[in-house]
Amino acid sequence: MRRPISLSYCLNFPVTSFTAVLSAIVTIACWNGNFDISGITMDILAWYGEPWRLVTSVLPHVDAMHLIFNIYWLWVFGTIVEGVLGNVRMTGMLLFFAIGSSVAEYAVFDGGVGLSGVGYGLFGFLWAVQRKDYRFRDSLDNQTIIVFIFWFFLCIVLTETKVWNVGNV
Repeated sequence: MRRPISLSYCLNFPVTSFTAVLSAIVTIACWNGNFDISGITMDILAWYGEPWRLVTSVLPHVDAMHLIFNIYWLWVFGTIVEGVLGNVRMTGMLLFFAIGSSVAEYAVFDGGVGLSGVGYGLFGFLWAVQRKDYRFRDSLDNQTIIVFIFWFFLCIVLTETKVWNVGNV
């Protein structure tokens, strides 16, 4: 059973907590018109002197559903991974998934924003290791796996039919 979220509980997962809070701050500041995200989103400039874009493009989100969905899953998966592997490895994984998903999305499309690539990276990691590493056993239930697979394919269909533009790469 998961403990209620409190400040002391969040301090046990500093990388996950910091990423979630920073993402919410950047997104809300952008929505309020207090922050221009053009300097942090994925762009060709990432290869010409602005490498931070490879990571910072995961911070802003398009709308409330996008932000809530991504922070929720970052918290669910991030606390599991950070709790077992520690802060340094979690930081490495977060950077790897942020950079990987940003570069992939930019290579195929025009780039995107949000923590979806990080969330799916953590999901994929947990799905892959839960059968081999006892520390992650039961970290995902079948319902979560089905939801993530269904949502992935639904987002592809919604993007292809021009109903909703979702970064799928």
